[in-house]
Amino acid sequence: MDKQTLEALKGSIQKWEDVLEGHVENGRKDCPLCDVYLNKLGSCNGCPISEYARDGACRNTPYKRWTEHQDVAHYTRTYKQIYCARCADIAREELEFLRGLLPKEEYFSVGDRVFMTVPSFPERGCIIARVRQIESNQHEIAVISLDNGNRWVEPFYVDDPRNIPKSLIESHFSILTSTITKKGK
Repeated sequence: MDKQTLEALKGSIQKWEDVLEGHVENGRKDCPLCDVYLNKLGSCNGCPISEYARDGACRNTPYKRWTEHQDVAHYTRTYKQIYCARCADIAREELEFLRGLLPKEEYFSVGDRVFMTVPSFPERGCIIARVRQIESNQHEIAVISLDNGNRWVEPFYVDDPRNIPKSLIESHFSILTSTITKKGK
């Protein structure tokens, strides 16, 4: 997912969080994903909702149930909001649906060889070498750099040593624009 789509998706998630707090929902007029993907012909090509649902205009999603419920139960076609418990349930379904479209974080585990490719720099590599429990929910992750003579680098800390987020490795190595890949154990 590219940065523009991710930001629009996060904006749409925020919209539905706001709806659950009592804000009015105004369809495509206040949808960040529609701002990016809806064209003058009504096509949603490229929108992650459209791609997931395999249909445009948010059909086959909780949003369709939201509009139908608003039309039938509350006689409103514009400025939809939460009027009843069913409205709140459908709004929560839509929020969870959108959150489910967020890209899943890539994780690494002990023994993985992790390589970072940074533009204008040679490939950097490390091995997630060892985990040591510090407290009941705190683990130290020891890392060996494959550059500079296989030396140890500053350890970092995680709650769950079985799932080390890719973003943590990126921030630990101070990599801003990078590609991180796993190349076996």
